[in-house]
Amino acid sequence: MISINDVLKRIPVSRSTIERKVREGTFSKMYSIAPMRVGLFLDEVVEWQKRLAETAIRQSESENVKNVKRTLVPR
Repeated sequence: MISINDVLKRIPVSRSTIERKVREGTFSKMYSIAPMRVGLFLDEVVEWQKRLAETAIRQSESENVKNVKRTLVPR
């Protein structure tokens, strides 16, 4: 388990963005580890990072295919 501050060092977004994503269900759940202190499971954070990277790669590849098709279609 890592603290929210450790998460913020790994992911370049604000704490409020992470809290919003947790509420939306698009980020790892926060767990209370002490009064006024939360933590997240490192493996869940790493998995979220992997999914984000894979999504970005798929979107990039999709755009590349569209651009190639545009150049191959005669006008």
